Amino acid sequence: MKKLGFKKLKPADILKIRELKKMGLTNRDIQGRLGYSLSTVSKYT
Repeated sequence: MKKLGFKKLKPADILKIRELKKMGLTNRDIQGRLGYSLSTVSKYT
């Protein structure tokens, strides 16, 4: 049974989120670009 709304990110994906954040993008920009939920992006930045 899959947990709802929970997807484990690979370390590479987490690094990608952090790199985009360093480039000055907002969490909402990252969400639009990578397709993750805003809470997921916020958790890893």
